Amino acid sequence: MISMHRSVCSHWCRVLSVVLAAMLFATPAVAGKNNSNGKSWGVIKGNLFGSKCDKTPIAPTIDGLPTFSLTEGETYQFTPSAADANCDSLRFSISGQPDWSSFNASDGTLSGKAPAGSAGSYPGIRISVSDGTYTTSLATFSITVYDNATPVLSGTPPGRAASGQKYGFVPIAFDPDGQKLSFGIRNRPVWASFNSSTGELAGTPSDTQLGTYADITITATDGVETGSLGPFAIVVETGNRAPSISGTPAGSVVAGQSYSFKPSATDPDNDSLTFSISNKPTWATFSTGTGLLAGTPAEGTSGEYVDIVIGVSDGKVTSALPAFGIVVSTANRPPSITGTPASVVTVGQPYKFVPGASDADGDLLTFSVTNKPAWASFNKSTGQLGGTPGSGSTGTYSNVRVSVSDGTSSAALPAFSIVVEQASKGSATLSWQPPTQRTDGTPLVDLAGYRILYGNSPDSYSNRVTLDNAGLTSYVVDNLAQGTWYFVMTAFDASGAESDYSSVGSKTVQ
Repeated sequence: MISMHRSVCSHWCRVLSVVLAAMLFATPAVAGKNNSNGKSWGVIKGNLFGSKCDKTPIAPTIDGLPTFSLTEGETYQFTPSAADANCDSLRFSISGQPDWSSFNASDGTLSGKAPAGSAGSYPGIRISVSDGTYTTSLATFSITVYDNATPVLSGTPPGRAASGQKYGFVPIAFDPDGQKLSFGIRNRPVWASFNSSTGELAGTPSDTQLGTYADITITATDGVETGSLGPFAIVVETGNRAPSISGTPAGSVVAGQSYSFKPSATDPDNDSLTFSISNKPTWATFSTGTGLLAGTPAEGTSGEYVDIVIGVSDGKVTSALPAFGIVVSTANRPPSITGTPASVVTVGQPYKFVPGASDADGDLLTFSVTNKPAWASFNKSTGQLGGTPGSGSTGTYSNVRVSVSDGTSSAALPAFSIVVEQASKGSATLSWQPPTQRTDGTPLVDLAGYRILYGNSPDSYSNRVTLDNAGLTSYVVDNLAQGTWYFVMTAFDASGAESDYSSVGSKTVQ
């Protein structure tokens, strides 16, 4: 091995070693003849050549390429490989062992951490292995320990901080040996935090933490040497306090209608405030003095205007409302309604009126009515007004109004009246022969009277007249409305016994 002399490099560079021959020759020797004082021995067992052991005595073998240099603070470790063809137990030893290292006599491991102050050359190191008869050794080698260079810290930490505002400083750190660094700090301000991995000092002092924080020192260490930056001081002064802004802008407006929003803003330091806006709608104006956003979107500007941000600044710090949007919708067009309702209906006759309605925007329509006649019903989905007035419903029903709405606007028919007229009356004259005998053939001697039953169908007689005069042979039924009427009669005696219906008679009233 040929090594460049350490003095040709600066104190932080590592000597470049050029290995010309990596082969280490094992030299067998008879145990006990070449042992020197201070050697350490160990034992390794097992057949490394397979299950069959050679019976001819053969010296053990040892191999391996140790590391020849390290820097103070670094850890050194080398373990040779060894074998014995006779399956003998092996023992390791070392001579010239560096005083900062340890040696494992069981497996031949040389290890240790070179401490500060251990720089220098450690020559004459020889690791051997013995089977109890023969000893084989690696070629003698040296280990060079180089000085550990002190880490370098640089940077200018800000000497002033403002209350309420973030302070931050990260030093520039360099280790000439390329080792990993960890950071520390002395006299850290109570309002700040410190990152031991990066050296960052950061925090936000409050108004109650004003004053001077002196003798602050930031350090960096590679585990052996420590570099430092400082001491330095940080003066915490009263800082500018940010203005505040509040308000909830409307999120929609109808084209053709005005829009207006003015935020509220204050500054704890009573600084003069200026407003700003981003993504202002094209149809709106904005006041930098008051923050007023106003305008009237025209037809054709419908759509969504997003990410609008209104801010306020005191010249140093800006505060802003959350981003918001404004949806401009097309102005609603009212629905239309048409139709001419009937103005007269006859008692007993059905009445029906359904208006026509449409909406230019395609909105869902709902109907309503005012002054609806009591005898009528109304359908809110279709606008149908219908019903059949009874005999007590005659008269005039005035100011009836049917309307339709799209939920925003409405339209109505002109008010109208419905006149319920009495139906024209007719009469029917019934005549009969009094019965003289009962159904069993016996004479009927106690006939007491008759009952006349009539209605608008031949099997439903909703009207009746009782005649308590057995001598009658005819009767006029009057006040009959238009339509066909059906009539039957019964006879009853003094005990209340009543006959079956007579044959059906009918008459149509025109």
